[in-house]
Amino acid sequence: DTPLKAHRLGRGAITLLRLRERGFPRADVLELLRDGFRAKTRIDVDASDRATRRARIAGGTSEELRVMRNRSAEVEQYIALVAELEELTQSISADFLDRLPGLFRIETDGDLKAAEKLDEIAALFERTKVWNRGFDVSAVIDAIEQESLPRAASKDATVWAGDILRFRGRSVTHLFTVRMQDDVFPQRRNDDPLLPDSDRRALGLREIGDGADEERLLLELLYDNAHEVHFSCAAGDGFGKVLRPSRFVRGAGAAHAIVPAQTAPRMTARTRPLQLLAKAGTRSTFDGYLDPQPLREKIEAALARVSPTQLEDFGECPQKYLFKHVLGVEDLDQPERELQIHHREKGTLDHRILERFYRSGDRSFAALEQIVDEEFDRFAEEVPPFNKTVREIERRATKRILRDFVSSDLEDLAEQGLEPKHFEYRFGNRRRGNEEASAPAFEVSAGDATIRIDGMIDRIDAGGGKLRIVDYKSGKALRHAGLSEKIDRGVRLQLALYALAVSQFFDTAPENVSGTIKPLVVADFKPAKFSFALAEKKDGVAETLRLFVKAIVRGTFPAFPNERDDEFNSCKYCPVTHSCRTKHDADERYAVQQSEDPRTLLASLEGGS
Repeated sequence: DTPLKAHRLGRGAITLLRLRERGFPRADVLELLRDGFRAKTRIDVDASDRATRRARIAGGTSEELRVMRNRSAEVEQYIALVAELEELTQSISADFLDRLPGLFRIETDGDLKAAEKLDEIAALFERTKVWNRGFDVSAVIDAIEQESLPRAASKDATVWAGDILRFRGRSVTHLFTVRMQDDVFPQRRNDDPLLPDSDRRALGLREIGDGADEERLLLELLYDNAHEVHFSCAAGDGFGKVLRPSRFVRGAGAAHAIVPAQTAPRMTARTRPLQLLAKAGTRSTFDGYLDPQPLREKIEAALARVSPTQLEDFGECPQKYLFKHVLGVEDLDQPERELQIHHREKGTLDHRILERFYRSGDRSFAALEQIVDEEFDRFAEEVPPFNKTVREIERRATKRILRDFVSSDLEDLAEQGLEPKHFEYRFGNRRRGNEEASAPAFEVSAGDATIRIDGMIDRIDAGGGKLRIVDYKSGKALRHAGLSEKIDRGVRLQLALYALAVSQFFDTAPENVSGTIKPLVVADFKPAKFSFALAEKKDGVAETLRLFVKAIVRGTFPAFPNERDDEFNSCKYCPVTHSCRTKHDADERYAVQQSEDPRTLLASLEGGS
């Protein structure tokens, strides 16, 4: 039988009953439409889904959402839908239950049976009106969860799921194996800790055994009668981890007819290398070597205008650059699951607060806290808080963190004899609102090519004929510790490229230009771990750019997994981190990480070719 709550009408009914008390979550509102809710508001569900994700809408009433500025047409439609649902769920009563089945589209016989079940539940609660005890929504939900829909008689093919040791006597046309991977199949059974096999043997009792013989026998029986049986197995666990088939089923291949065991081809000396070659792609034990011709237009468009952040992505993991900046893969954000402000919006908010603080000239903590309050109020008009309590906690935490940061930063400025002069300095195509960029794109030679770089520098300090580029980073910025060394390795290029651009824009010698990362959470690290001098890095950065651009043009995008914050954590902020095969495959991971970073790997490949 199918539980009523698993049917779309039952699921939609439960969602409607809980909608108001849960604060109209975005996912629930849109899921109602996908479950067949007949809304009066005309709305494109997929377009509204994309628009509300971009607008960071987690949920809320129509009144709370209408404070948003610059709303798109899709967001307006979503707000109108929420208003309709507010009116519909304003009073949950027995009369509401009577109307519940009619709120959804009835398309199949199964839908009709589900609607009849909801009618029966409504009739049951209609009879309870004489008790005068009020209407209990939780009791209605419980009643729906207890109901089920009988399975209709059908001649369609059935699916049997069970233990392999209960497989005896069954005939199938397609066999899908679950957990038949290395180290799991054949089963490894451990001794009973209370009565181990040695004691069982002495007492003449049945031993536990490992189950391998019986499982091998069943597979051989299947092979002997498998002329019309197709075989397939799971390639992953659903969370990004790659699963390798057990050696007992590996030779059959996936989704192919199994040949009888006596006619199966034997493994030759060449078979294994060919298998690895088919698995890996073209030139190594990991993917990423592509024919650049089909991607020529996208690659040229990506190189026509690049940002330092994009080049840094390539330095961390070339395949991350391919997915994000060539193929345009984006993170699928789920605002309703995020209690805190999204890290991108939080970074922008912190930058705006610090820009206003340093521009104002008033270096008091009272001025800082006032700016924090004003910017949080402004942000609430852009992204209304789904959880106001958490938003207020973040407001107070921001005041505390930025007070400590500003105190430390002002002390550092005094020691260095510097003063903040430029804020949010934009060059190239970068703009904010109607403000034009302060300088044209920065052009840099990378071997045979010239690339144009756009960017925005958080702050430029000046004093004594020297310039210092400052980049704010949320948190403790552990990924950026050891900045000078990481620039040489090509995994941290953003600040070095900013320094090159500033040296040209302000006609300042590289000896007088430096850069530093400023973590907003003050830690015990020495400032030297987050700083560098441009004169020492200029030539190395030019060679790194030449190497990277040449690799991009020839279609070389190897995956380079790294999850250590004290290194460079290339998997952080990657849109395909859960689907990266190399990240989860031990052999491929080992082969890749023989090189400490992508720059070393690409340099060795260039030398080898």
